[in-house]
Amino acid sequence: MNKALKGFLSVFLSAAMLISPSLAQGAPDWIGVNLRNYEAPLHDGLYYSSNTIQNKSSGRAEERILIREAGSRAIPVVVGGDYIYNSNLTLKQAADKLTASGRTVVGGITGDMFSVSTGVPLGLVITGGIVRSSCDPGYWAAGFRADGTAFVGDVAMATTLTAGGKTIKIDRINHVRDVDRITLYTPDFSTDTRTTKQGRHVVLTVDGSLKMGGTLSGTVKAVIDGIAAEPLRQGEMVLSASSAAQVEALGTLVQGESVSISIASNNAWYDVEYACGGVHALVKNGAVISGLGTDRAPRTAVGMKEDGSLVLFAVDGRQSGYSSGMSLADVAYRMQSLGCTYALELDGGGSTAAGIVRPGRTEFSVVNSPSDGSLRKCTNYIFLVNPEPKLGQAACGFIYGPESVYLTGASARLEYREADANWHAVQTRVPQWSISDEFLGSIDSTGFFTAGSAGEGFVSAEANGIFSEYPVKVSGTIDTLKVILESDGSEVKGLQNGPGKTVALRAEGILNGFKVVSQDACFKWEVFGNVGTVDQNGTFTYGETVGATGHLSVSGGDRMITIPITVGVSPVLVEGFENGAPAVDAEGAGMTFRQDISIKAAGRGMKSGLFGYQFTPVEGAETPEVTIGANIALKGSPTHLNLLLRGDGSGSSLDILFSDSSGTVKRVEAARLWGTEYTEVQLAVPPKSAKISGFALRPTGSKASGSFSLDQIVSAWNERGSVSAPAIDLTGPDGVSQPGNLIFSAKIIGSGGAPLPRSGISVTWDGAAEEFVYDSYTGQLTVTVPDPVSDLHILTVTATDVFGNRRRASVQVSRDRADNLDKFIDVSGKWMEMYADFLDGRNLLPGREEGGLRYFDPSMQLTRLEMVEMVVALMKVEVGLYAETVLPFTDADKLPASSLPAVKAAYALGVVAGISDKNGSLSLGWDKPITRQDFCVIVLGALPKGYERKALTFSDKGSVSAYAVEAVETFVNLGAISGMGDGTFAPRKSITRAEASSILTNLFF
Repeated sequence: MNKALKGFLSVFLSAAMLISPSLAQGAPDWIGVNLRNYEAPLHDGLYYSSNTIQNKSSGRAEERILIREAGSRAIPVVVGGDYIYNSNLTLKQAADKLTASGRTVVGGITGDMFSVSTGVPLGLVITGGIVRSSCDPGYWAAGFRADGTAFVGDVAMATTLTAGGKTIKIDRINHVRDVDRITLYTPDFSTDTRTTKQGRHVVLTVDGSLKMGGTLSGTVKAVIDGIAAEPLRQGEMVLSASSAAQVEALGTLVQGESVSISIASNNAWYDVEYACGGVHALVKNGAVISGLGTDRAPRTAVGMKEDGSLVLFAVDGRQSGYSSGMSLADVAYRMQSLGCTYALELDGGGSTAAGIVRPGRTEFSVVNSPSDGSLRKCTNYIFLVNPEPKLGQAACGFIYGPESVYLTGASARLEYREADANWHAVQTRVPQWSISDEFLGSIDSTGFFTAGSAGEGFVSAEANGIFSEYPVKVSGTIDTLKVILESDGSEVKGLQNGPGKTVALRAEGILNGFKVVSQDACFKWEVFGNVGTVDQNGTFTYGETVGATGHLSVSGGDRMITIPITVGVSPVLVEGFENGAPAVDAEGAGMTFRQDISIKAAGRGMKSGLFGYQFTPVEGAETPEVTIGANIALKGSPTHLNLLLRGDGSGSSLDILFSDSSGTVKRVEAARLWGTEYTEVQLAVPPKSAKISGFALRPTGSKASGSFSLDQIVSAWNERGSVSAPAIDLTGPDGVSQPGNLIFSAKIIGSGGAPLPRSGISVTWDGAAEEFVYDSYTGQLTVTVPDPVSDLHILTVTATDVFGNRRRASVQVSRDRADNLDKFIDVSGKWMEMYADFLDGRNLLPGREEGGLRYFDPSMQLTRLEMVEMVVALMKVEVGLYAETVLPFTDADKLPASSLPAVKAAYALGVVAGISDKNGSLSLGWDKPITRQDFCVIVLGALPKGYERKALTFSDKGSVSAYAVEAVETFVNLGAISGMGDGTFAPRKSITRAEASSILTNLFF
């Protein structure tokens, strides 16, 4: 038995995951430690290493290395497709090609870079001692001799043709023809030259092949000018050029003339059997090349040690949480740390691939994780093959199993394989299994190992005198516990699905940053709450109570996590008429549709859908219905539909048309258009409905024409019960845990007891959107803002459920007033000071200037025009969009010209409707003081619909005008306005600038 076999009768696994010294001493930008190392022999003097490196600046990197020691009997070869041009292979396909040729593959990595469009390598290719493709000056390559010795360095290749005393420089061999170059083509390139432009071809008949340092004789067969590509035949080569000077040079060759082609290079290349090029030199004479790139990616490299050992290197990248990759500088320092005195970059990125055949096995296994998710086809590969004859008699055994720590109670089937003295797989015999220490666990006669108590030891296999060991480490603890969804591998943070549904879960333990070997039965699975059941294999089945909430508890390895559970699929808003073009046709048969931008007309939010209709009587027959098409998708086969409907008092019957995936239409009566206020409609959805395909209105009422509005169409999987606005528990600020910042926390729960989705949450700081952290399974929200130095600041959380119900909660942060002479002098020290300053800083409530001082006039009455202008500014309306609006107000001609844009916008959006006199005429009353109730009406017209109302308890509630009741009730519920202190609301009392500043600040910020 050879020496290497005796030294490696078992796979060596550094299960302890020891931290090693710096892997690249003296490299300030690449300091790393080896978190995990797995090593195994593949052949005599050939070793495979799998390492996890922790980089100081860029995190983890997963590397795979093959090291062929000088003198090893494993031979390096280069393998590519059948042609140089567009004949690429994956690593696995290249390994299969080698195997089909009779070679025994041991391992391999990606080779040279190549043109993506043509597959042509950028550097030197030599196989079987023949030059298949050349490299440009300055390019390096890795060369391999027939005895397996290797080297890396500059090629310094020069190719010339001599004929009749003249010498012609050949710029490239088997590359795509380029301008100002003469290219020599051989049958290795393709079936023809692949040229498509005007040029000159010189066809040569030749005797022999192209070799480094050799000379090839031939005869000019033909000189051909034209566009067509020239065929490449065995026994022939073609010189080709397209630029004038090079075409002229080829024109000196004549039919029948004898020629010779020579290739010169560094002497080291003259006896090379295989060669593979690369682009960037990484290490030269033991020193890292300066100026290498710093972007991190998957990389591949080849290097040589001073003792003649060959190093093939691959590192994964672009995979968050697994491997960040390395820069070229990283790879250079890593190759230097591995002892390489010369190193060359090979093809990387998505091309990076490495694979091996483990001793005793015959299958080729890819051992890295390609960043594309699968192997990419590349131009060539460097492989190591076993040239020794097969002996057929077992000489050594190998045990294979997981390359990581076992959690107590975990199990795995170990595999035993045998090889002959030349490392070829042989028929494996059945071994006898044993374990070094009983406390570590047990192993049965089939190699099934079950971990026992924490500790380290060995599992052994013995077959007719051949003895093998497998290192085992068992741990009773882990650092991290995760629950994974089996269907897609994602981490589970919460569970929500319909009654009776089943989902497969698995627990995953992490120790020192690596997965441990475990099964679901190693963990304890428990369900709390009436939400379902779970078995000890992680299969969870939802209960039957829709809306029930609880949690799943998973524990093991001294760790426990809980996962919130909700039974039932959350309702989905399928059309709210708020954004873009609603999925309803503009015109139908007797029916029209448009998006109503009047906020006052909305049922929820800011806009609604307005449907107009006109019935056309038919003499002697019933008046036909009117219809309009739609394409409102219903995903997930909902069972119910909820919507808001505002009729016109006609009593006409509204039907909704549903279509399934085959186009079959079913209709369901929704409601009749009796009410003129929004009411909620609930209806059952026909089974398998895929969309709402239209609306139909039947003339069961008295009106021949009219209109109705729809808003907030929601699909659901159960009948909706009573729904109220979400609850927000907002606390903060906490300025201690992060000095210089303020931290706010909120718990947001819907009326059904379940948290709201993130899409229904918004956070603002002084009215501007603010980033926040939100857990949609727990409803916990956190937001951090810089601690202000002066003045008033407001953080507001707004929550809107899928039905459009809204709630907002705010926290005011007040600091000392900034020392600013431009601030109002008549509010200093008064309660309205911070609100006046807040709005003034946003140019929303201007004051007046007198004698160089500014005055807010807090007790002055606010006019209706001032109110309209201020609300439009608060809404951030682009007033120019409403320039064509015609105002119906009798006093419109008295409005200041500067105020007209804001008034037109407010009227178009339904923010202001005007004052009606006894004759029915409308006026804006622009210069009149605004009353408390009209203040509420105008402001409510600027706010999204959906806030709850609160019944009035004021002693003069009967004095509130009917048109203002909704607005006053909403504002009272929001806490934005209160009574007068004597139990009255005083709806017709005018409002002051001070009162307005407080209310508007609280409502819009």
